[in-house]
Amino acid sequence: MEVVESAFQDVRAAVRMLGRRPIFTLAVVSVMSLAIGANTAVFSVMRAVLLRPLPYENPSRLVVVWERVTRLGLDRNLVSPSNYSDWKRRSRVFKSMGAYTELFLILTGDGGEAERVPGISATPSLFMTL
Repeated sequence: MEVVESAFQDVRAAVRMLGRRPIFTLAVVSVMSLAIGANTAVFSVMRAVLLRPLPYENPSRLVVVWERVTRLGLDRNLVSPSNYSDWKRRSRVFKSMGAYTELFLILTGDGGEAERVPGISATPSLFMTL
């Protein structure tokens, strides 16, 4: 009981101190509001990007396959189109396979300037795989 009364007295004293300095109180409340808002925004983005499951059927069964080129010291090299075709034709492990590569495209509008935009080139089977 004494602990509750002591805590209540501490809260009342803190409120009185804040009431005596309204500018300081306004600054503290503003900083705390911004901090809570920023924290909420960061965790909302993290939840949406990192914590929510992937929007694919059976995301735990998706894998990425790379080529390893030991003579060049490359652990994750892009797969050549001919190797991808061989893997897809001969594979008995994967239910389906798809491939893509990142590239840059040049887009122009009605008399506008050309603009370089990132894109991908994908096999049709990639979308069925996902």
